Amino acid sequence: MQIKQPRGFPQGYTPITAITGPHADLLLDFGILKLPGGGRYTSEAALERAYLLMDGEVRLEWEGGSRLIRRRSLFDESPSCLHLAAGEDLALN
Repeated sequence: MQIKQPRGFPQGYTPITAITGPHADLLLDFGILKLPGGGRYTSEAALERAYLLMDGEVRLEWEGGSRLIRRRSLFDESPSCLHLAAGEDLALN
């Protein structure tokens, strides 16, 4: 699968695959979440999840912790990823 978005992704969540939709054979939900500066996103999903910062800065807040992460280059810097078990809540600021 090749993902192309010549004009960039819009703000909000853009699904790429869905367990019950496009590419269901992959057995996962995968998408791009783009937040505006100062935006906030919360997730209370029942499924296990992983969040990978592609670029920018975000504060991750989960039960038992929080961390501010930054990434200026998708290609020149190592990634930061947060993995959550099923049912754990998350807030992104």
